[in-house]
Amino acid sequence: MLDSPGLRLLLIDVRTPEEFAESHIHGAINIPEKMVYDELGKVDIGWGTKVVFYCNGLKCGKSSRAARKAAGLGYRNVMVLIEGMPVWEEKGYPFFRGPDFSRRIKTRRITPQEVNAIIGASPEGVTLVDVCDREEYAEEHIPGAINIPLASFAAGSGILDKNKHVIVYCKSGGRSSSAYRKLRALDFDNIYQLIIDDWKAAGMPVIQGSEEDAALSETEDAAAGSDESNKVLMSIDINAPVSEVFSFVASPYNWQKYIPGLRHIGYAPDKPIADGSVFNWTYNIRGIDISGTGRIEEYVHNRKFSLRMHTLMPIRKTVWFDGNDQRTTLKVSVGYDSTSKVLSFMFRAITRKINHKESSVILNRIKTACEGAVSDKQAMAGS
Repeated sequence: MLDSPGLRLLLIDVRTPEEFAESHIHGAINIPEKMVYDELGKVDIGWGTKVVFYCNGLKCGKSSRAARKAAGLGYRNVMVLIEGMPVWEEKGYPFFRGPDFSRRIKTRRITPQEVNAIIGASPEGVTLVDVCDREEYAEEHIPGAINIPLASFAAGSGILDKNKHVIVYCKSGGRSSSAYRKLRALDFDNIYQLIIDDWKAAGMPVIQGSEEDAALSETEDAAAGSDESNKVLMSIDINAPVSEVFSFVASPYNWQKYIPGLRHIGYAPDKPIADGSVFNWTYNIRGIDISGTGRIEEYVHNRKFSLRMHTLMPIRKTVWFDGNDQRTTLKVSVGYDSTSKVLSFMFRAITRKINHKESSVILNRIKTACEGAVSDKQAMAGS
């Protein structure tokens, strides 16, 4: 139990006892997710205490399931540290390190020839991840690789699909080994390590920064001069009915649950959401609160939801819903209106950076919430 003036906090690590022994947040207790029903009632939880669950992050899901179980037991002051232990460690916050924490893990090394064979057999089933710094990635990288720097790897890993082969690489092996360990903690199974120097020694192609920057510049210039400046940033599949996913995503009262940094949303509670509905909001970026207004641009039930946020420059966000009574595909795009070439260039860079970083978190929070709701309904139906 962590106590400070006006705050009583109980941190519960719901990972396995082995993971807890390896590392955990100071002051936390260990109640594995499967034992929450049996063990939570044995803990002395005083009135007003916030109960905070955490696990291995967005892709893990144990903390969200544990929180729902706690709520089902009658606990009301329940929260989830959604990004979990990997991001806590990554941000440099203090935590307990067990004797096995620094033990070097054995990675599955893969050769350039094997990478080519896997890509040739199933190009859509492989994700190459460069864990070097942004500058190193810009200087050279393997064609088709995405960049998630090691310094923010756990936070950025939400975009990775556990059903695909994930190959992490760096220049000498140190950073990719650390990324491999983080993926293993996040329960990824099909992970491999590659060294880019081995790739180049085998005569495989690399992309130099200059040629990609030129192509990117041409693409962005064309988009800036076109009405089709919206681009789908990413998508995700959710094992939940499209009607339920739409209801959750489109409700202003849920936005704070899945949008990082959103501090406040003001919406008229007596009016149903519809085209033209307006609201006000406050968003926090690096400790700075930015306030503005918004408007629902398009509301197509169970199909499309578009809104425009106003500050210095209007930004439009659109979410598409495609699915049925069992599965939903969610697609997100972000666009903006520019009044000058200078602002257009600035906001192209800013919008891309912010939304690529946050879209993965947003989509995975939506997935966790919606699939959790379906799981709870199934459990109630079976009881």
